[in-house]
Amino acid sequence: MSPMFVPGPVDVAPEVLKEQTKPMLPHRSKDFEATFQGAIEKLRQVFYTQYRVFIMTNSGSGAQEAAVRNLANERVLSCVNGSFSKRWYDVAIANGVASLVRRVFFELQFFADSGHGTGVT
Repeated sequence: MSPMFVPGPVDVAPEVLKEQTKPMLPHRSKDFEATFQGAIEKLRQVFYTQYRVFIMTNSGSGAQEAAVRNLANERVLSCVNGSFSKRWYDVAIANGVASLVRRVFFELQFFADSGHGTGVT
C-alpha cells in the first residue's frame, strides 16, 4: 500500500473497505460514545498528556478557523514562509482578526547519506 497523501485517490486496505460496508454508528449511541472516548484516551497517550484532546472532523482550514475564532483576542502574528502559513493569515483576516504579517525565508538542507535535515540555515 502506498503512503496516504491527501487529496486522493489513495489505496485503502481490504479490511478497511470491508468495515466501511457496515452500518454507521449513530453519533448519539452508547457504542459511538465508547469508541470516541477510547480514541481520546489513546490520543492522550500518543501526545503524552493528561489534558483535553480535541478530535475535529473537518479540514485543516476548519481547525485553523476554530483556533483563530477561539484563541485570538485582538490580533495575531502571522509568520509566512509558504502556502500553509499564509493560510493562517488569510483565516485571521477573514474572521476579522488583525494580523501582523512577517515574511520568513529559510532553506532546509537534506543530505542523501542520513536522510535527515540539518535545520534552518
